[in-house]
Amino acid sequence: MGGGIGTGAIPIASIYEGYGIGGSDSILSTLMPAVTLANIFAILIAVLLNALGKNPDRFFKGFSGQGQLMRTGEVFEVSDDKKTVSATFTNLGAGLLMSGTLYIFGYLLNKLVYSGVHAYAWTILTASVLKITGVVPKKLEDAAGDWYGLISHIGVPTILVCVSLSSIDIPIILEAISNPIYLLITFIVTVLACIGAGLGGRLMKMNFVEAGITAGLCMANTGGAGDVAVLGASDRMNLMPFAQISSRIGGALVLLVASFIVPFLV
Repeated sequence: MGGGIGTGAIPIASIYEGYGIGGSDSILSTLMPAVTLANIFAILIAVLLNALGKNPDRFFKGFSGQGQLMRTGEVFEVSDDKKTVSATFTNLGAGLLMSGTLYIFGYLLNKLVYSGVHAYAWTILTASVLKITGVVPKKLEDAAGDWYGLISHIGVPTILVCVSLSSIDIPIILEAISNPIYLLITFIVTVLACIGAGLGGRLMKMNFVEAGITAGLCMANTGGAGDVAVLGASDRMNLMPFAQISSRIGGALVLLVASFIVPFLV
């Protein structure tokens, strides 16, 4: 759960391999069907929630906000304005430098502070702290965003193709998806993620459906592409910023939790 494939399943496989549970290739082959199946389940559940959410108070007050996350009257608007200035070589270089620096810092924290937390998790947690505290100039934030845009459109598809060709064991995948227990566990985890996020959101004055979709289903899908599919299926594309927080920050927290609990599984 969390981060999809590139920033979820692959780092998790690396964490498992680091504790001697098995080779990353075989682990990844076991994880990949779960990510794919959970994404399908998340889309189907999103369609169901959208249908049920047509009646805001179908089951209880605050069941659905019909696209609005909060129950306190605030309306979240997403601007349709798009950047008109293309990324420059200078911005891409600055973004690459920031990304590399953050990863090196996360790697050093993994080696010098606590090796039980994956370097990638340290990196995202560090980036989150920098964003929350606002210490990074807006110009550098935009540069990092430009670099992310380049990698997400060009680099990520290439990486996923390479991973699928070199690291995925097709017989293991077929065995996994033909196992009814495996399918049942994947389905239950996806449903519980949605219900847990929805109930937790209600405690924070959020609507159940919107919280369940953004903080729950968008934690169980394939990441960025999964967010688009889930929000499109539920007719709630305006909640994309919250879905992205769930996928990115939530994915980092999953890596952090995995780093702590995996040693107890060995």
